[in-house]
Amino acid sequence: MFFLKKNAEVTPMEGTGVNASDKNAKNSGTADEKRITDFQLSINNCTAEDTVFRGILKKHSAILTCSAEHEYYDLKKQKHISESRILSRKKGGRAFLMQLRQLLDRAEIEKWDGFDGAAPKDVLDGSSMTFLAHGADGSEISASGNNNFPKNYHTFESELYKLAEKSGKK
Repeated sequence: MFFLKKNAEVTPMEGTGVNASDKNAKNSGTADEKRITDFQLSINNCTAEDTVFRGILKKHSAILTCSAEHEYYDLKKQKHISESRILSRKKGGRAFLMQLRQLLDRAEIEKWDGFDGAAPKDVLDGSSMTFLAHGADGSEISASGNNNFPKNYHTFESELYKLAEKSGKK
């Protein structure tokens, strides 16, 4: 985990991924205040559906949900329709919480803040993502990419899929 010290010195500690140098971070507070409390990763692979992972990290437990979501315009109703179906959901105790925190740490999520990966020239399709996380202190980490992703993104995505596959609907 990271927390902010006076003069913006960043000290690494185990457990989160909150960007301590984030302009939203506070100058004081405990390590627990800096922990990520929730995150959302939306992935689109040139399909009508997005895969969306949502994680909620509490003090002693965590929840990870994977859903398929899509939006369309209904001509008969003349309005936008959003639909979602849960593919998997896992609730777990301290061990699962630590597994998610370690995944966030290995991905170095705090370094993703502000990443805006535009598609490389001449790439017309592929995949895109948006990521948003919140710290207990109100700080945010946000990133997006279109065929251009932050360091460790593919490993992070792959590990989330593995966790979702193991869990099934629960």
